[in-house]
Amino acid sequence: MTRPPRAVPTMPWFPVRELLLTILPSLLTVIILLVGYLPVRADLERTGNLWTSYPYESIVNSLFLYHLDREDPRTPTARLDSARQQIESSLRNPAEFQFPPIQAVEAHGPARLQRVRALFATGRERDLHEAIQEAIRLNVQAHEYIIQLREVYVGQLRRVQWYMLGAALASGLMGVLLTGRLLQRWQRERRARDAEARDTQHMLAMASHELRRPLQKLLLVSDLLRDSHTRERQQELLELLEDAAVQVASRSDLARLEDLFSDTTLDLKPTDLRTLISPFVGPRVYLTLPPLPVVRAVDTRRIRQAIENLVENALKHTRTLVQVELHAHRDVTEIHVVDDGAGLSEEVRARAFEAFYRAPGQSNPGRGLGLTIARQFARAHGGDVDLIAEPGGGTRAILRLGSMTRVP
Repeated sequence: MTRPPRAVPTMPWFPVRELLLTILPSLLTVIILLVGYLPVRADLERTGNLWTSYPYESIVNSLFLYHLDREDPRTPTARLDSARQQIESSLRNPAEFQFPPIQAVEAHGPARLQRVRALFATGRERDLHEAIQEAIRLNVQAHEYIIQLREVYVGQLRRVQWYMLGAALASGLMGVLLTGRLLQRWQRERRARDAEARDTQHMLAMASHELRRPLQKLLLVSDLLRDSHTRERQQELLELLEDAAVQVASRSDLARLEDLFSDTTLDLKPTDLRTLISPFVGPRVYLTLPPLPVVRAVDTRRIRQAIENLVENALKHTRTLVQVELHAHRDVTEIHVVDDGAGLSEEVRARAFEAFYRAPGQSNPGRGLGLTIARQFARAHGGDVDLIAEPGGGTRAILRLGSMTRVP
């Protein structure tokens, strides 16, 4: 019946796991951007600057100017020779046609640089015209190739754009999930702290409630002891005083406070229940006990406290007397505490065992813990406490012990 102590989670100021979760959105964003950016960068580095067809336009212009110079009789021969040499040098130099590469440009149509070179090398006017046309067609192919490249790059950039959008969405989603996780953890820890605080408050309230009765008994017995004159009476009062002192000592041990009022660890011993009930007889308490011993394995302190609480509660409501009955059968052991008060409504009986609950309009002093503690101790013995309305008014509290208390 021992309940393990509540383990309240503790969290370091900033644990490694939470740190990793915090940087995860940024890390995911970087990875997604790199996946989209690196292929585009590789394409740019591989193909170079292909946004202009200047070399091919330059060849067309050079051939066209050379043709005009040849048509002009005033053009010096030296100038024509120099222009021809420059054109031939450009046509023979592969480095002139690296941007964009001549192989890629020629793949876009029938025009070929080699044909321009061959036609120009003849020096004939007709071949020069044909070389100019071939150079123009080659320049058109270069423009078409550049347009195709632009479409490829636009597609790559759009892909990067989608990667960036996906990275932003993923980062935002991870941020929301992380925030939700941290908020959930904070709420869980706050609830655990609140539950611990409530348990502590509950435990202290029960301790205060249970200490009050033996302290009152000590005060009463000490007053009676002053006025007693016979040795027998003094001995009787001293025994009561000793019993009250033992109860105070057992209930005020702060080192065992949680064990006494929260975990309810039992110290079971075979006990005649009649001896536990007999001391409750008094001017307003009537006992009905069987003639034979009723021996059960119980924690005497717990059962005595439970009976005290039930009797005290009944005395607050009864009009005349409180009757305490012990019923023992083969499988059932019950202690009944009956009052003849106004009785309790069904709603009040349903909530009477809630900690700190007091019925509406209740003027009697108390914290609303007596029945709660009585049920807790009864359930620790495998039983329970129930409240039943008596015919004609009043309430019958039944403390039932479980089969675990039977003694072979």
